Amino acid sequence: MNAIMKLKGYKIDEVYKIMKTKANKKGAFNDKIYLEYVDEEKRNIEEEKELNKKFRK
Repeated sequence: MNAIMKLKGYKIDEVYKIMKTKANKKGAFNDKIYLEYVDEEKRNIEEEKELNKKFRK
């Protein structure tokens, strides 16, 4: 990356400034977000059990 920057005449400060503006524009996150695996079948069964409980009342 440094070789390309030197060839094109970019300064590291300029690159970081552009990166920051693009990240803000795109809505990038500073912290990573991890998604949990969800077993859809198990979730559906649990929701159905809850609905049956409420229906019986």
